[in-house]
Amino acid sequence: MGASITTIDPSDKSDLKRFISLERKLMKNYPLYISEIDDDVVKFLTRKNLMAKEMEFGLFVVSKSEQDVGRCAAIINRKFQQQKNRLVLVLSDFLQQQRVAIRK
Repeated sequence: MGASITTIDPSDKSDLKRFISLERKLMKNYPLYISEIDDDVVKFLTRKNLMAKEMEFGLFVVSKSEQDVGRCAAIINRKFQQQKNRLVLVLSDFLQQQRVAIRK
């Protein structure tokens, strides 16, 4: 069975909580992992953080057999693009417990 990708709406508190808590769930067996403070992440992803005001976010959760197995954040920093006069897209936080095959 393939995996599904769900787009996370940062303005939906339960979706955002799902996205943020997933990292902790997936990394719990790594003793050197230190999670970020949830309130700080919420402020950043909802653009209430000064640094994030000029950014755009695409948040995604990957699920397989109705279990969340990974997450991804696509981040566009418009201010950086204007200052450096170049396009940059940052993909971060792709974590997975197992190999996930995406099928359409």
